[in-house]
Amino acid sequence: MNPPSSTRRPRQAALGAALRVRYKRHAVVPHQPVLRRRRFCIDVIDAFGWLHREGARAENHVDRLSFTDIACKVAAFLNTHPKVASVWYLGFLPKDHPDRPVFERQCKSPGSTFSFEVKGGEAEAFAVLDRLKVIKLAVSLGGTETLAPHPAAMTHSDIPEEERWRLGITATLIRISVGIEDPDDLIVDLYQALG
Repeated sequence: MNPPSSTRRPRQAALGAALRVRYKRHAVVPHQPVLRRRRFCIDVIDAFGWLHREGARAENHVDRLSFTDIACKVAAFLNTHPKVASVWYLGFLPKDHPDRPVFERQCKSPGSTFSFEVKGGEAEAFAVLDRLKVIKLAVSLGGTETLAPHPAAMTHSDIPEEERWRLGITATLIRISVGIEDPDDLIVDLYQALG
């Protein structure tokens, strides 16, 4: 007798790499292009390729620093750089800050995403982003690669400027979401980008 379906687990799930695909059978229309009929297979192959690539990157990172450790080291560097006006990292939140109890209650760590403001204006912020070599300019946050968007021009561009200022999203603000790169490589990249 087979165990109930809720207790059966495929081998892939035990290894942490399960992918469930549902397929609805239907008649193939004769004039439908072959590529369109095979797109389903291509998508699944692409998905497995992406999972394999990202998993390999993460696997190489297992014995290294955590995302939080990397973010803390990079934020500490930026906090001392003369061309950086401020660093907004939860790890730097003062003990007497009114938001500190909420942070301690809701978070286990400061995390891997933070923001910093460069001295100058929007042109200086764009110049820093243009000079980055290791860190990639992207809207997305999270993943194996370190990403740096410019919130005022990207994610929050449709919000009126006055509202952005009220929220602290200035023209000089750059957000960083650290990946699994060596923190020293990220620091060198930021050092050369800041000039």
